[in-house]
Amino acid sequence: MSNFDQRIESELFELLRTVLPGNAHLFTRDTLLADAGINSLALVETVFAIEEKFDVTIPYNANDWQGTSFSTVGDVLDLVVRLIVEKSAGQSPCAT
Repeated sequence: MSNFDQRIESELFELLRTVLPGNAHLFTRDTLLADAGINSLALVETVFAIEEKFDVTIPYNANDWQGTSFSTVGDVLDLVVRLIVEKSAGQSPCAT
């Protein structure tokens, strides 16, 4: 993992600890969002917080949150890193 990825991971985990109640301090990349107790409302709030923190737009349909392409904390992290890289390269973020 690059220093950039590690920094983003650290910032994302810190954000999760502030946005999500309970055991966010125990999250790992492999933690399933459903197992972490993240319901649709918590996921929407988390997506908004991530978008604001990292100045990215996450392709997300609140009406189909269980059909998203991310099911683990690591999936979210990978998506955020990809969106940041695409934005910095001047590319349009592609939907996942």
